[in-house]
Order: sequence, then structure tokens, then C-alpha cells
Amino acid sequence: GSCCIAERRMIETLDEGEPKTSFLKNGDRVRIEMLNRHGRSIFGAINQTVVVTKGEGR
Repeated sequence: GSCCIAERRMIETLDEGEPKTSFLKNGDRVRIEMLNRHGRSIFGAINQTVVVTKGEGR
């Protein structure tokens, strides 16, 4: 695994000559959750949708 998309893209570039993973875009969903050794959520999931506002990312 990777800690962030930029790290994943760098590893892909080193291994394959170019990144394969795209950056997050409008409408993408991000879910982060930490589980304990029994598979139970420790603090609950963070579940968000990427929303590009006017003037950003265009």
C-alpha cells in the first residue's frame, strides 16, 4: 500500500515509466477506516466525496 496518491504515482513511474493511478477528481469517493486486530472499526469510517468548486482544479 501507499500513504498517498503522489507516492503511488511515483512508485508506478519508477516501476513502469509512467503513473497509472489518476489524481482524485470531482465525484470520487474517499473512505478511510482503521480496524483493530479483530476487524472492528476503531474510530468509525471517514467517507467523503470530492467536490471541485468554481475556480479550483480546472
